[in-house]
Amino acid sequence: MDVTSDGVLSGYLATPPLVDEARANWLRKYASGVGADLAKSTGYGDSFADAAWLELVGEPIAVTPDLGLYGHALKKRWKVLEW
Repeated sequence: MDVTSDGVLSGYLATPPLVDEARANWLRKYASGVGADLAKSTGYGDSFADAAWLELVGEPIAVTPDLGLYGHALKKRWKVLEW
């Protein structure tokens, strides 16, 4: 959250949200920095916007996915959970 000069939260994001490939790039960098093995990791997503970073993990799971992620998950043979 962005903070005003008075130290009050403005209600606006300080930086744009990470989506699509930007989120995948952030995850690669973070995992490298902390020594995490993404191939041994599980990821949960519900939107096609999650597909890029879900491609990076060893166990991608689509949870109550939107139509785009549902189709992608079926094509990739990922586990799909409906809650």
